Amino acid sequence: MSDLFLFLLVMHLHWLARLVKGVSDEGLHRRFVKYSVGVFDGPRLEVTVKGKNMTLKGDFGYEDLISWFALSLMSEDEECAVSGVVLGKPCAELLKDYGGKPEVKGDSYKVKVNFSFRAGELRRIYERYSDECTFLLSIKTARGWNVKCRTKLDWTVNVRGEEEGVRFCVGKIVVEREALGRLLEQAIPDFISLVPQGFKNMLITNEFVVEELVAPENREGLTARELRLMSKRRGKVKRTLNVDGETFHNEVGFMV
Repeated sequence: MSDLFLFLLVMHLHWLARLVKGVSDEGLHRRFVKYSVGVFDGPRLEVTVKGKNMTLKGDFGYEDLISWFALSLMSEDEECAVSGVVLGKPCAELLKDYGGKPEVKGDSYKVKVNFSFRAGELRRIYERYSDECTFLLSIKTARGWNVKCRTKLDWTVNVRGEEEGVRFCVGKIVVEREALGRLLEQAIPDFISLVPQGFKNMLITNEFVVEELVAPENREGLTARELRLMSKRRGKVKRTLNVDGETFHNEVGFMV
């Protein structure tokens, strides 16, 4: 399989779906540089379906999937009122064209967002930049759909916010059952055959076990910080799916 074909195959997959599928790319590496050797709680995603009404609740790490899924169900030219914060240099430069004013502190770039997008346009921005930028955006539509995302991160605490439940990002949309497939492909590609067609509630949890930091071969002259950033993480992700009261487990090794 050529590198180009592999890129085209996985470019629109959520980062956790890529991890489960055994992909190792620069986007995944950037997400894991904060981890040393140890066991770490990963994000959770809860999906509740009542008729055509769906509520998605995610910890930090699933906010991009929730927003992308909502946008993928909308027509290309449907207008969205968008507010919040985007972090990352590539998006800070991009959003200047929309009226955003980047705030720069050292290597940190932040843009406050409070303007309209066409749904297709914003969806493509998510698809292109989700590995390079952090989108903490709330989205409102004329049809009444909405995604609400927090705009503040505390990198020193558990991403889960155990005391509050799963609520860093919450999306409320109306969806036909047939369209759920694209969400399941992104959220649970390893469990998709186990989910009944008419499920009502689903919760996926992730736990990262980093067993080893693998230093680059040419590490002479690297500072401690450079060595940490360039080292790969070898380990496994432990995943648990609870769907309508039934529980399933999976474990997948990674090297990112």
